[in-house]
Amino acid sequence: MKKIILVVFVLCTALAFAQENQPKIFDVTKISNYSYLKTKIDLSDIPLLIDTLPEFPGGINAFRTKVTQKINLFNFNSQDNQRLSTMIYFTIEKDGKMTNVIGVGHVKYSEAVEKGIRKIKDIWEPAKVNGEPVRYLFMLPLSMVFD
Repeated sequence: MKKIILVVFVLCTALAFAQENQPKIFDVTKISNYSYLKTKIDLSDIPLLIDTLPEFPGGINAFRTKVTQKINLFNFNSQDNQRLSTMIYFTIEKDGKMTNVIGVGHVKYSEAVEKGIRKIKDIWEPAKVNGEPVRYLFMLPLSMVFD
């Protein structure tokens, strides 16, 4: 039986290494899949400057753990050393709920990850601007290698 190894759970490095006390610049129009995403999600009210990034209960590692637990990979028939990749986008609403989960990449893998993330019902601490909650487009690149 093939061992499945989840290889990459990396968030935007620019956001990960930004200083906490300075506003984070996040221009949604500059992401690579913007033209496709704007046909699926209303991105017009995503602010350019964010004072506080959204926070999952327990932190990003807790979110990553939940994602890996919720993805159903039992129906994958892949060859050794095959790498599947997707970029997952979802909005974190002002009330902290995740909506509009969309995967762009390997179709079957994207669908499995989308379904898994939709099962996560935890409420995020939303992004904030001037202390007020705002919508935020979260990006999560994922890869999987069949070994």
